[in-house]
Amino acid sequence: MARSMAFKRGQQLSDQEIQSLLKDFFDGPTTDRGIDGKPCMKLLKNADLADLLK
Repeated sequence: MARSMAFKRGQQLSDQEIQSLLKDFFDGPTTDRGIDGKPCMKLLKNADLADLLK
């Protein structure tokens, strides 16, 4: 069911759809982990980002 309701590859999303997806994602219980429990993102502080861009 989830696969049939998912966005198709290459499908263009409106700004409202993108904002809704991001809101739903960040309102979830574990925003840094995927379904399998593995990390899928890392939040960086400004200082960390500045160090990476040097």
